[in-house]
Amino acid sequence: MLTGWIEGMKLPGPNGTVFTVEKHPIGRPGGKPLRKFTTPPKRLVQHTTEGPTIDVLINVLSVGFDPSHVGIGSGRIVQFRPFDCQAAALRQNSGPLTNARCIQIEAVGFAQTHLWQFDDWTNPNKPYDFPINKKTGRPVATRADFKGSTLEPLVAFYAFLMRDGQIPMVRPNPNWKEDCSDIKTILASNNTRRKDGTWIGAATGIFGHLEVVNQQPTWHFDPGELMYGDLIARAHAVNDSLQTP
Repeated sequence: MLTGWIEGMKLPGPNGTVFTVEKHPIGRPGGKPLRKFTTPPKRLVQHTTEGPTIDVLINVLSVGFDPSHVGIGSGRIVQFRPFDCQAAALRQNSGPLTNARCIQIEAVGFAQTHLWQFDDWTNPNKPYDFPINKKTGRPVATRADFKGSTLEPLVAFYAFLMRDGQIPMVRPNPNWKEDCSDIKTILASNNTRRKDGTWIGAATGIFGHLEVVNQQPTWHFDPGELMYGDLIARAHAVNDSLQTP
C-alpha cells in the first residue's frame, strides 16, 4: 500500500520512458512533526503549479512550507512528503477536512478554461493560455520556458497508483464533465461541484483542486478543463504494456 518514501523507485512511463523518484523533503514551519494519516487516504487531488518548471515549484514550496506529496514536471518526479503523512497544498479552514483526506500532486503547467492536456504547450496547433502579469502586461510564461515533459512522468505516476490500488483512479462523480459544462463558470469561487456534497461525502477517486471545499479566500480552479479520461487511459496503457510477454 502507498506509504512512506519511495525515492529511487523507477516508474515506467509511456513510450518506454522510466522515471526515478527523487526525494526532496519539505517539512512544517519551525520543524514541527508531520501529521500522520489516521486512515489510508482513498483520494487524489490534482493541482497545477502555475509555473513552467519543477525547479520553480521546489523553490516556492520550500519557502512556504506548503508542499504536495509529489511534484511532477520537467521530466522528473520529486517527492516532498511521505505518503503516510499529510501534505499541505490545500487550505484547511474550519469545516470538512482537506489535507487530512488525500494524496496530492502538483504537476507543472497552468490551469486552462478549455479542454486541455499536459504538454499541449509543445504543440503550436493547440491553444494554451498563460496568465498575464498585471505589472508588466505580459504573459507570465511562454512555451519556450517549459523544459521536459510533464505528461510522461505524470502518466507514470498515475500508472504506479493504479498498480498500488489504494486510490481508485477514477473521477468521483459521473456528473462532472471534462469541459466543465456542469458548472456555470469554473472561475466562480464556491462552484457547484464544491456544493454538491461529493467532497464531504464518502466518494473516492481523483479530484481537482477546483472541487475541494473550504478553500477561501483563494478559490483556485486548477487544473481547469483537464482531460482526465485521456490521462487515465494513458496510465492504463502503460500498465497493459508491462503485462505483455
